[in-house]
Amino acid sequence: MKDKANIMKNKVQLFESFLDVHSVGTTVALLESLDAKIVTIAIHEDNFVTYECAWWSGESRTKDWFSASDFISIGEKAAVTKIGFKRCSDE
Repeated sequence: MKDKANIMKNKVQLFESFLDVHSVGTTVALLESLDAKIVTIAIHEDNFVTYECAWWSGESRTKDWFSASDFISIGEKAAVTKIGFKRCSDE
């Protein structure tokens, strides 16, 4: 535990960054007649966010990945959650 404390003491914060993301469970419209629910969030290089959305087509459940620009509208649940990151380096 003492080693961990020494390592953390030698860390210097370089910067913080924040992303606004739609929460898991949020309902989104992919087409005028197709509502889906966000089931997974993925953060890629350069803070590009994609959302895995799921919906029912008859008796089949379908899932696919979309960006926020693909959403026609955003429905129920907390629409945006802010998440943050701290990047550190050794002194």
